[in-house]
Amino acid sequence: MLHSSPTSHNRFSLWIAALVTVAGLWIGARPAVAQNFAGRFTLPFQARWGNVDLQPGNYVMRTTHTIASRMQIFVISDEAEGKPVGQFIAAARDPLPESDQNILVCVRRGQRHVVQSLWLGNLGEIVTFQIAKDMKALGPSSNFRNPTLIADASRLIRLPVEIAAK
Repeated sequence: MLHSSPTSHNRFSLWIAALVTVAGLWIGARPAVAQNFAGRFTLPFQARWGNVDLQPGNYVMRTTHTIASRMQIFVISDEAEGKPVGQFIAAARDPLPESDQNILVCVRRGQRHVVQSLWLGNLGEIVTFQIAKDMKALGPSSNFRNPTLIADASRLIRLPVEIAAK
């Protein structure tokens, strides 16, 4: 009959606990992959999204992920022509209480408009986009995590977005 000493049993328990802890940290440290979706929106004015100037009109949006980094990419296409006009990566993601409202938030800076964020109520998150350097000079300093700090309410423009989760 085999008898294990209390010391070997303790070592084995510690080894198992360490293995479980490392596995938990590894799983927890992996970046979450956001859900892909498709949608459409109408811009009633010219707007700057990242380094791309979008003309007034109807657009479709879809998301995809890079294989290597698992980052979500937002691909915007002109609805009439069907060709992509820009690709964008989120600067920040924050939780949002779930709702049935999906909103593209633009900020008016002087006579120009800038796409700042996408509020995805049905997916429970706010996606904030990088603002081009030349647009930052047109208004107050930006705070990506709090859209209300970038401009007063009279400068925020909320456009409805139709979203279909994939």
